Amino acid sequence: MYIFQKGQVCDLKTRELTELLEMLDQKLSSLILESNKSEDPDALGLYDRAEYFIGIGFVAMQQYIADTMFNSKVSKKNALNLGNKSPKGIPYIAIINFAANWWKHEAEWDWFGEGEIDQQTFKDVLNVSGSVEYPLSNILSHLCAENELSLSLVIPKLESWRDEFIKYRQNQCNNNQYT
Repeated sequence: MYIFQKGQVCDLKTRELTELLEMLDQKLSSLILESNKSEDPDALGLYDRAEYFIGIGFVAMQQYIADTMFNSKVSKKNALNLGNKSPKGIPYIAIINFAANWWKHEAEWDWFGEGEIDQQTFKDVLNVSGSVEYPLSNILSHLCAENELSLSLVIPKLESWRDEFIKYRQNQCNNNQYT
């Protein structure tokens, strides 16, 4: 949720999200440090644990997206096409959304069935991650570019999207179009 104060956006949810992502980053840093010291971090489940905490971060970001869109009458499809795009030409906000969906729903998918949503999410994730092994870690790495692996580094992408979303919503309201 956001409000306007003296021409500036006052985003009430960014602080909460930042606090959560910083806590998850501490856990992630600890796991990275532990895996760097380990002879076989994969066998110890350290990568799986990191993937779990990264997934929680993506779901929290997805909740932020939903909170920002609340009661806006802007279609989710249009909202997820806004904002800066990754080097692969995919809006960062869409990447965050399908990464969150992967984490939430992957365990319930019928991998050999014809489910349209699960197959599309699988394709989207694979397109960005390049691998089904630790896809959320790979996606976070993609979002962080050359920087360290950190969920908090994604906040500026969310804020940039939010600002563009607000402009888009205002234009739609001024034109009485809600798509």
